[in-house]
Amino acid sequence: DQLSGRETGTRGGDLAALYIVSACAGLGLSPVGSSYFQVVDLEKSLITGPGTEFRVTGPAGSHTFDYPDAFLPNAGLAPPNGFSGPAVYGATSDDLLAAGAPPVAGAVAVIGGMLGRDADDSLRARGAAGLVQLTADRQQYLLFVRSRGDARLRLADSTITRSLSAALPSAVAGPDLSRRLLDAVGASRTGAISLPDSVTVRVSFERRPVKSSNVLCLLPGLDPRLR
Repeated sequence: DQLSGRETGTRGGDLAALYIVSACAGLGLSPVGSSYFQVVDLEKSLITGPGTEFRVTGPAGSHTFDYPDAFLPNAGLAPPNGFSGPAVYGATSDDLLAAGAPPVAGAVAVIGGMLGRDADDSLRARGAAGLVQLTADRQQYLLFVRSRGDARLRLADSTITRSLSAALPSAVAGPDLSRRLLDAVGASRTGAISLPDSVTVRVSFERRPVKSSNVLCLLPGLDPRLR
């Protein structure tokens, strides 16, 4: 495959952009300004094993779990970053957001099952410090690891305003870590409860600049007054 997966900032990604430009030109679409390309400066952060850890502290003592065997940093963890706080468990995100659920302000939301579509924004709005998604199946966890990879991209210019809200810092827990967090939940794993444990996630990155390009094409309208 010449495009090598089309990863941003790679030769495959540049070739994909050229293909889109040729398609735009073939359709008679005009560039915006003098070029079809809009250069975007990015920063690529590679997660490194040393310094990346998930610590659970509670009545049973303090236990540290390593990346990537036991957990995977997920969204909202651009460097330097991590999150910490007392753990609050919900069988689903809806349980954590229901009336009468323990407050999540300053806490780490630990979700055992389904994560609702708007859960991230709702938990952030209520002041959650972070989110941990539990997995019971090793193959399911490894699918997360393969699909997310060990690199994260963000805009190099932090002053640029985004149309999307920033993601709540989150991590995916592998089966061993998930069992450790569920020890205090007991046999009944429905509803929402405050756990006796606190959670600390630390992520270490190696960073490098990456240049990429968006492709912008203009389709002229038919009304001459708007040209």
